[in-house]
Amino acid sequence: MNTVTSEQKTSWLAKQVKRYEEDFFGIMPMMMVAQSCLGSISAMYALKINNIPFLVVGMGFTMVVNSAFIAQIKSKWAVVLFGLSIVVNIILVILSTFLHLG
Repeated sequence: MNTVTSEQKTSWLAKQVKRYEEDFFGIMPMMMVAQSCLGSISAMYALKINNIPFLVVGMGFTMVVNSAFIAQIKSKWAVVLFGLSIVVNIILVILSTFLHLG
C-alpha cells in the first residue's frame, strides 16, 4: 500500500518559497541579477529589431520585479514574479529572434 507523506505532497512552488525564505539574503540578490541580465538581453534584441513595444514590456516587467524584490514583498509573490519575469523575457527574446530572421 502506497502512503504519501506530507513532504511528498508539498508542491514545487512551496519548496521554492521555503528555500527562498531560508536563504533570503543570498537568493534574492542572485534572482535580481539573473532576471535583470535576462531583461537586458531581451532589451538588446528588442532594440536590434527596433520594436519599442517589446522593449517597454520587457523593461517594465523587469523593473517591477526588481522593485518588488527591493520592497521585500512576501516570499510567495517574489518567487512567482521571478518566474513570470524569466518566462516573459525568454518569450520576448524568442519572438525578437524570429522577427529579426523573418
